[in-house]
Amino acid sequence: MSEFNQWTGLARIATDIEGFATQSGKNYCKFSIAIPRAQKNVPADFIECTAWGKTADFLCKYAQKGDEVLMTARLEQNTWTNKEGQKRSKHILNFCSVKDLRKSKQNRTEYGTGDNTFTELYESDGELPF
Repeated sequence: MSEFNQWTGLARIATDIEGFATQSGKNYCKFSIAIPRAQKNVPADFIECTAWGKTADFLCKYAQKGDEVLMTARLEQNTWTNKEGQKRSKHILNFCSVKDLRKSKQNRTEYGTGDNTFTELYESDGELPF
């Protein structure tokens, strides 16, 4: 049933993307996204996210806080025990693929392998796309 654990949505990157590598050398990154609600005057939901491998490499290289992205992710629950011995947990989205949605189509090209589709960005005129 794991093939049904997919979330596809439109969101804006809400924090700086932090890149890391495991001891075995696998790249990953952490960041948060803001998902707007349908109701006006209701704050967006902020969700912590991770991405691994080529998706993480792409995000660290080309994406930044404020960018709007279309993503496919898996919902995961992380659990741990804190220093006081209390069990804690939180839900995160683990990105499987991402597409940058900058408005200027002439400044990007499609890039991907397998089921993942990425957008490679080129030099722009320095204006923010939103």
